[in-house]
Amino acid sequence: MHYTNEGFIVINRGFFKDDMWLRPRVFSEREAWLDLIQMARFANDMTDAYIGSIRVEWGRGQVPVSVRYLATHWQRTEKWVRVFLRRLEKFNEIKVETDQGISVITVVDYDRFSLLPYAKAWGTVRAQQGHGKGTNNKYNETKG
Repeated sequence: MHYTNEGFIVINRGFFKDDMWLRPRVFSEREAWLDLIQMARFANDMTDAYIGSIRVEWGRGQVPVSVRYLATHWQRTEKWVRVFLRRLEKFNEIKVETDQGISVITVVDYDRFSLLPYAKAWGTVRAQQGHGKGTNNKYNETKG
């Protein structure tokens, strides 16, 4: 997949809890890809949980999930999901590690979908525009 550097939009994760997103339907490839990105862990630290009797660990940019779950969630066949995931792997968008029926999907270069790399740069731009410390504007009023 090819992404240009034309900017991006910020989508609050609450968007994916809205009735319009949760409405049962067959997901398109783009919807499924966006869904995988939003399911991936945002926090930097590792976490773990038991899925059935299997302890699974995952970190930033990863999501533990089964093909069966994705097929049900996206209202697709398991074959469709496997082919779709293989395509994403082929294009180096994800890496999949499977153990005992549980896959941990890693979104390659997850930070390109996150504001973290841009937040620091945005803060620098805002400061250069006179919105940093020591300014007196409605967003950052300081006394002195």
